Amino acid sequence: MAVTAALFESGMTMAEYHAQMTQNKDEFAANIANAPVSADDLTAFAAGQGQINALVITEDWCGDSLAHLPVLFRIAQETGDRFAVRVFKRDEHRDLAAQFPMATGRVAIPIIVFYDAAMHGLGQFLERPEIAHRAVALFMEEFFVQHPTYGTPGQPISALSPEARQAVFVELGPWRKARLAEWNRAAVAQFREIAGDATRSA
Repeated sequence: MAVTAALFESGMTMAEYHAQMTQNKDEFAANIANAPVSADDLTAFAAGQGQINALVITEDWCGDSLAHLPVLFRIAQETGDRFAVRVFKRDEHRDLAAQFPMATGRVAIPIIVFYDAAMHGLGQFLERPEIAHRAVALFMEEFFVQHPTYGTPGQPISALSPEARQAVFVELGPWRKARLAEWNRAAVAQFREIAGDATRSA
């Protein structure tokens, strides 16, 4: 399934996506308002040349989407016509999502794929920023060392028993929340790098 301009435009706008949310709607709005995007960031994004199309694949129950997608929405809201965002729900567009696996082959959300105005690919943001991927991997390794009855290091959360998943999330939630500002600054830096690539290719 090629990502064409017509396909991109068939997605939901940011406002349409937010309006149809059934989970985390208020927190999502608060995260947009509180996104750690500086005036310098906004100036850099707005000053770039060429429109950036951001294709988003997500679901409103996803914790990583709730954490990181509002950063993109805030940037797009504050920079006028520089960013065009269209959102697709993963469960309704699994074939589309399958085109953007992580290096491990796993398909995770949120998926944010950036294109220039001619729909040439510029870059991707898959699930969370790289600094967060490394930190979560280390957290999971240490968790299983401390709680060997729940599983083994390297075992994905999806493969755990319901009891083990609950135990992981009880510890992972507060730990991740404490690092969210740092990780979202890393997301902003990644978005700025992609926007710079768009400027150079314009």
